[in-house]
Amino acid sequence: MAMTMNRAERRRQERIGRRSANAPPVPDADGAFAEAVNHQRAGHLRPAKRIYERILRAQPKHADALHLLGVLESQAGRHGAAAGLINKAIRINPHYAESHYNLGNTLTARGDVDEAVASYRRAIDITPTYAKAHYNLGNALHERGRPDEAIASYERAIEIDPNHAKAHFNLAKALAGQGRPDEAIAGYRRAIAVDPGSEKAHRNLGALLMDQGRPDDALGNYQRALAINPDSQSTRHLIAALTGATPDTAPAEYVKGVFDEYAEGFDAHLVNDLSYQAPKELRAMLTGFLPSRALCTHAIDLGCGTGLAGAKFRDLTEELWGVDVSPQMIARAAKKNIYDRLERSEIVNYLKTSNSIFDVFVAADVFIYIGDLRELFSQVYRTAGGGAFFVFSTELHDGDGFVLRETARYAHAHAYVENVLRQNGFSIVDHKTAPIRKEHGSPVSGCYYIAKVEQK
Repeated sequence: MAMTMNRAERRRQERIGRRSANAPPVPDADGAFAEAVNHQRAGHLRPAKRIYERILRAQPKHADALHLLGVLESQAGRHGAAAGLINKAIRINPHYAESHYNLGNTLTARGDVDEAVASYRRAIDITPTYAKAHYNLGNALHERGRPDEAIASYERAIEIDPNHAKAHFNLAKALAGQGRPDEAIAGYRRAIAVDPGSEKAHRNLGALLMDQGRPDDALGNYQRALAINPDSQSTRHLIAALTGATPDTAPAEYVKGVFDEYAEGFDAHLVNDLSYQAPKELRAMLTGFLPSRALCTHAIDLGCGTGLAGAKFRDLTEELWGVDVSPQMIARAAKKNIYDRLERSEIVNYLKTSNSIFDVFVAADVFIYIGDLRELFSQVYRTAGGGAFFVFSTELHDGDGFVLRETARYAHAHAYVENVLRQNGFSIVDHKTAPIRKEHGSPVSGCYYIAKVEQK
């Protein structure tokens, strides 16, 4: 069917035609393509893009230019455009494994993980010994919650390329997540043998050795990790926990790293495996001090995580805010639709800059990452309304003050908590000693507090 063209469209087509006619010729397309590839490899994306586009004006079905222009667009964060270009290349040459592989990478970056899995599988069908495709397939399968298949993909990548350090590392990580610590330890050791400069492999190996009750071996790995990256505050914190040092607080980068890593299976692990009790206990204690059917006006969940505590307190308050340093935790909390507002921030800094007034503060199992509570309690009081409640839990320390345990978590003496509360305008209206969670199958002793502003 013939298509008629109005005057404006005809002028637009004529302009396109003139631009094509005036475009520089590409007498040596192979040489121009090689030049573009070199620019792209060097990270010079603009000149590479200009050359690819020039080639494609002359040869619109140049599959390699379409493919690598798509990769370039993905490098620039334009994943939708990238997928379109790479798909064009695949339609022209469907038997080029690298196009399917890079389409998988683009789809992963765009969040289309199921489609990425299919692309990686097509790349592997074409080239069964494509180690990078097996590795990235493993990553995608792990993200989709299919750890057994991910482990098989990592193992195949390693079989093809025994020096694939990242495959060794991610295999060890997946094995640890499946409760196979001995195999995970062996996997991290192999990753380190291939890449001795892997800070994360040394640190993760140290964490597994700690879990197995081998603090001396763990310390050696943490020290090697610190030698690789002397600026790592997270590693310094882990070393402090094993050498008897007690810094005032855990570094924000450490807390963020722990919970970003932990976010995926956080709820199930904490509730089912560790018998986490804090939100339920604190909720039950607080309701004993609220008049029947009374609602608080404005509550804040400090260190809200995925919203386990927020879910327990939601029906007690007209408005509930949450704040956490981990973006992964915030993202998961947002999906539960518990909070009226969520903020990603370190909690002391958040309260310092807040102009809001709250009448309930919740901090369930948060102070295991804060030793010196004085500044935090001061900021809670500053943002508290008259008669506000402060409900929180601590790990219980039988000595004085606070201590950083080998677990890299803080424990606080009851007398210390009581004194800091009093200094900052709070009185304890209820507290009790009870397990917080389990550690290696044994209950961890904690203390639950309901404190109240004395006067404002």
